[in-house]
Amino acid sequence: MRSLNKSSRLRFVTLHTKTAFLFAVGLASIIFSSLFLTRYFFLYSLNELENIEIHRASSQAYAVIDSLSVRQEEASHDWAYWTETYDLLTQSDTGFEERNLYMESLDSLGLDFMSFINSQHEYVAGLGRDIEDPNAFTQTLLKDKGVAQHLNKMKRVLDSGKSGTYGLIREGDDIWVVSVTPVRNGTSEAEFAGWMLWGQHLTDRFPSDFVGILTAQNSIITDLDETKHLDEHIHEEGIDEHDDIDVFHTDSELYHYTSLTNIYGEEIAVLKSREPRTYYQKGESVFYYLIIAIGVVTTLVSIVIFILFRNNVGKRFSYFEQDIKALISSDEVNLEGHRDEFERITTLVQFLANNSSKTEGKLKDTLQKFEALYHSQTLGMVLVVDQMIVDVNQTLLDLLGYQRSDLVGQHVETLCAHSSDSICSAEQLFINLSQGLRQFEAGLNNGYGETVHCVIEATQFEQDDKMAVMLSIKDISEQKQQAVLIDSLTHRDSATGLLNRPTVINLIKGFFQGSDQEQNYSIVYFNASRLKEIDEVYGHLVHDSVLKHLADNLLIRFGDEFTGRISENEFLVWCVEKDYRQLERMANRLLESYSSKISVSGFEFDIGLKAVFVRSSSSFANFEDFSYVGLYALTEIKSTGKRGLVTVDESLIKRSQESLALNRDIMKALKSGEIVAHYQPIVHASTGQVVGFEALARWRHPTLGMVSPGLFVPLAEQRRLIVELGEVILEQACEFISDIQQKSDSSSQNRMSIHVNLSTPHFHHKSLVETLVNLIEKYQLLPGQLVLELTESILLGAEDEIVERMEAIKSLGVQLALDDFGTGYSSFSSLCNFPLDIIKLDKSYIDNLDVNDKAKTLVRNIIHMSQELGMTTVAEGVETASQLRKLNVWNVDEIQGYYFFKPMDKHQALEKFAK
Repeated sequence: MRSLNKSSRLRFVTLHTKTAFLFAVGLASIIFSSLFLTRYFFLYSLNELENIEIHRASSQAYAVIDSLSVRQEEASHDWAYWTETYDLLTQSDTGFEERNLYMESLDSLGLDFMSFINSQHEYVAGLGRDIEDPNAFTQTLLKDKGVAQHLNKMKRVLDSGKSGTYGLIREGDDIWVVSVTPVRNGTSEAEFAGWMLWGQHLTDRFPSDFVGILTAQNSIITDLDETKHLDEHIHEEGIDEHDDIDVFHTDSELYHYTSLTNIYGEEIAVLKSREPRTYYQKGESVFYYLIIAIGVVTTLVSIVIFILFRNNVGKRFSYFEQDIKALISSDEVNLEGHRDEFERITTLVQFLANNSSKTEGKLKDTLQKFEALYHSQTLGMVLVVDQMIVDVNQTLLDLLGYQRSDLVGQHVETLCAHSSDSICSAEQLFINLSQGLRQFEAGLNNGYGETVHCVIEATQFEQDDKMAVMLSIKDISEQKQQAVLIDSLTHRDSATGLLNRPTVINLIKGFFQGSDQEQNYSIVYFNASRLKEIDEVYGHLVHDSVLKHLADNLLIRFGDEFTGRISENEFLVWCVEKDYRQLERMANRLLESYSSKISVSGFEFDIGLKAVFVRSSSSFANFEDFSYVGLYALTEIKSTGKRGLVTVDESLIKRSQESLALNRDIMKALKSGEIVAHYQPIVHASTGQVVGFEALARWRHPTLGMVSPGLFVPLAEQRRLIVELGEVILEQACEFISDIQQKSDSSSQNRMSIHVNLSTPHFHHKSLVETLVNLIEKYQLLPGQLVLELTESILLGAEDEIVERMEAIKSLGVQLALDDFGTGYSSFSSLCNFPLDIIKLDKSYIDNLDVNDKAKTLVRNIIHMSQELGMTTVAEGVETASQLRKLNVWNVDEIQGYYFFKPMDKHQALEKFAK
């Protein structure tokens, strides 16, 4: 009986009640699942931030300990190289202890122990704080593995090469900072005398002496058994172990463990850092309150939605069921046993389907009406037959504020906001339907005389042989307002609130293209070059704070209508031409305010702010030309060290245009042959006979004329074209020396060489050796005829790899010359370590031969040393007879310079020397 009553009750749970209930439950489930996911990721982010913070605090504490060792080792050299210390170990100075070894000495040096031992490691003197027997303590330190290993190693080293060591030593449960320093006299002229040992009692000093600078609670754990059984400790205290095995979490605190090792490299203690989990706990509490609050609100909202949804849906199905019953005059339909409206309606429809042809026609209309109503639960629906409104649903009445009687029987254009609205008109509606357009936007009149923006979807069908249209209508007024807001936001940079790049470019283009006086504007181009560096070093949050600091200053000084951001670190401000003086003053004040470091987020920053001022009298074809001038002016500011606002003049514009033209044309120049080699002869110093040439790159630009190598060679390096440039000059040089050798007198025994400069990337390029093989074979070059000149920067690297590369080149019969010797980082040892054939003396030394005695000595010794090493010496930049006489006296091998010949093109060189 109880089961029967339960079944009966379920019959009255209608379809719309079930649907409303499931909808409310689903809504609540989505909200709560989203909330718990948000909580998880929020707390995960807090946890990661705390990990970063405890790592930083631990690194700081470790750096403090490390700095103690370094500072103690550096300070010990003053005493170790003191004459009195040296006399103590060599002459047994008995008064040394009385004069120097007392507690005040330890206090002034920040030490807890010092002692001195002779070269045989025998104790001589010492002093210690709270140490009864300094000799015994000294012997204990000497037995430490790291100290003993170092001292044994120093026994096999010459006195001049003996060095000290420093680090941590464990004595019992105490950790000491110890430095071992060799003792020499003050002038470093005497032999090694012994060793000095200094020590600080780290266990007593740390962390109590550094509480003011440490951000976490730090301690040193000397019980290694505790660290070895750390996993058991974690389990007992309920610590949550994450991927980082050095960081451990409890509900209230974080722990970080860092190993401390002695001089020998063995672990002797552990640095423990501890911080409270303040933010994590607060974040978790906030979420608990948030879950409770949202739970209450969600419950209320679900109840309201359940009631509204149930009532609205229930009414529609009730109306629809009544309409179908009205079509049936027979009582043969049995509706008992059906639990919800949908089943009852289905039964009625099936009954209609079995009736006569007249009933079948009515059923067709009813089914179409049912289908339209079934899909109109959230949309306003209008049924139009012959352009007249036949029916509307409640949603449309609620949407537009009408009564049913206000619309039914009216022309469809009653809903149009304007009679002239062609989209909403009935005529245009059917034209659109015939063309396949079934969805469009239009403004509709509501019951209060206001216009409501809607999107309308039309479905066309036949009803009683008449053309009918079902219109589904949705209010999009809110979306329209949001679109207007989004349109306004598209003109602003989201990070700074300044006008964004597209907006600024459009405005600036208008300034450049305007011919009216009103279009004359002055512009200031700002560049904060170090913003990217701040982002990389300090992270996005600090970078955004610094960026906001600069943007706020720009807005305050220049206003939001005249300030824009065009890239990550580039900004523009502008004004009408008549106000340019004020703009110039304000820009200089802004630069002055950023000339020193600014304080943001607890850090001090120099953002590298520079500015360029452009008057409207300057002419630019487009924004790109203007932008390039600004960048070019900044490079000049950096190179000249100028401060303050730099005004762009026609000269600077011209230089920037030339730079832009070179940057644009260098690739084409390499391919078209505009960059060619000129050749400067190299002569034998004693006979004056030409023995070779150096190939020098020259660029004859079609509009700019001859371009200095000082301009286009660095440009080729920036564009990563330096290897292509080198190969162009290398092939031209090989072809030239082959031509000149063939056209020379066949009986001549003079086999001339060609020198070609090689850049660092070209030297290390994987195809260099293969290229050399092909050129030597192609132009039939003899061994020693091709000379590659290397810069000293090439020698800075892995020496074994460089020597191997040089040997591979020399095996082809190519000689190697060291260019500009003495001007870079190389030393005389380079001449011994690398397989060089020729040394080229830099012009800077040759220029000083007549005025600087040191230059004379240096050049003379380099020549003599090179000759003894079997190397050829070439003096570059010889321009006077006096220079030539001195070099001949010193027996230099070859001369290159204007005194004999200037560089010349291939045609001139062949005409002059191919005889």
